[in-house]
Amino acid sequence: MKASLQTHGGCAELWCAVFAVIALAALSIPEASAAILAFDDSDDAAYDDSFPQWDTGDNGGYGFTAWTLSPAPNIPNAGFFTATAAQNGTGGSSGGAINAGDGDSWGLYANSAETAAAYRGFDYNGDSTLDSLGLNYTFTIKMDNGWNDDTVGFILRNGNNTSSKNSGQRLEFRHASGGNYLVNDNSGDVDTGVAWTADGLTLTVTLTGANSYSMGIPLLFSLRRSRHQRI
Repeated sequence: MKASLQTHGGCAELWCAVFAVIALAALSIPEASAAILAFDDSDDAAYDDSFPQWDTGDNGGYGFTAWTLSPAPNIPNAGFFTATAAQNGTGGSSGGAINAGDGDSWGLYANSAETAAAYRGFDYNGDSTLDSLGLNYTFTIKMDNGWNDDTVGFILRNGNNTSSKNSGQRLEFRHASGGNYLVNDNSGDVDTGVAWTADGLTLTVTLTGANSYSMGIPLLFSLRRSRHQRI
């Protein structure tokens, strides 16, 4: 499986910073080796230019292809930025722990039926081609979706089609307004039982077989799926 990451967010009516992350991908091989194959966060110099700082073509960190952001450039109802996550959602307790060392994180906003989607592939071999998630490789992402009146989440995919966020989808983690966080795999939607939070989440996905995975949401929830075909 040649893998990529896609993050997305949409708010139906009001302005909102729907998604903020650090370690937008940290890809590591089994603990015995403890090697980090890919890593990035908003503290990288690639995101130090003028506002909005997070742009299509940025390629901070290591082990990834460059970002493709949609829309690009930003439009009034959807786009990208970097800022502190501490005020995301309901107030001062919200999500500041996910900020990078410089005190901010990546953010997406969308409203009025628009969608903001950020695409990026794994390239930990450094040869400008997509690389696969290997057996027992672990992907880690930190996210704070803040207030949300539509849908926000991330998708692990086969390939890196940047014209359709669900193309090649193997695993999706998302929050839909009014419900719990959901995981979508070959079994369909699985309710995690974890209610919306504005304080941020750290998620890990480990490939345990060609078509099996384990997922953890530390301190909140742990899910293990073994009968499916989407990751």
